[in-house]
This record gives sequence, C-alpha cells and structure tokens, in this order.
Amino acid sequence: MNRELKFRAWDEENNEFHYFDLFGTSDGSIMKYHILSWGLPIDQYLGLKDKSGAELYERDIIKNHDKIGYIFYSAPMWLVQYNKFETGFLLNDLIIVIGNIHEDKNLLNEIK
Repeated sequence: MNRELKFRAWDEENNEFHYFDLFGTSDGSIMKYHILSWGLPIDQYLGLKDKSGAELYERDIIKNHDKIGYIFYSAPMWLVQYNKFETGFLLNDLIIVIGNIHEDKNLLNEIK
C-alpha cells in the first residue's frame, strides 16, 4: 500500500502550521530539519480524508454524529478518543474535521 508521507508541525510562537513531507516543505524549502530541531509538535497525515474531503492528521478534532473526539495513534492503528472512557475506531467516511488540538483547545472541553 502506497500513501503520502506528509506531516505538519505546529509553531505556537507564530500561530501557524508548517507542512512538509520527507523531502521538504510545501513552499519547496528544505525546512524539515529546522522544524525537527526546533522541537515543534509534529502531526502525521493519515492518508485518509473525512467525508467532506479534508485531509486527516494526527491530533485533529473530529465530529462523528453527536460525538466530538480527537485522533491519536495506538499501534497498530489510528483511533479516536471521545472521552477518558470511550475510544473508537476511525471511520473516516462518517466523520468531519472541526479543528485540531493546537488551535482549537476549547473544543476539547466537549471531551470529558
């Protein structure tokens, strides 16, 4: 199975994401090594899209019908944490991305 190996790093100081793959960044620069040395949190692209076509990344906050959760990795699969007692499988055709834990921490108040 081939899939794109893409990543994003959250730069809290500048309040923005830096996107890169194994070879460089989205703007063509070789910034990946700087990002890694800065110690920024890095989220991996899952190779999947939600029901509206948005790319799914680790630590995205999603909505599945009436439940809100965030995506995390637990070997060997991606899961969704809905609250401290409920974890579910990632069924990308049923969910929609509504944010991420870096920019939208307030949405995590729904997860208890």
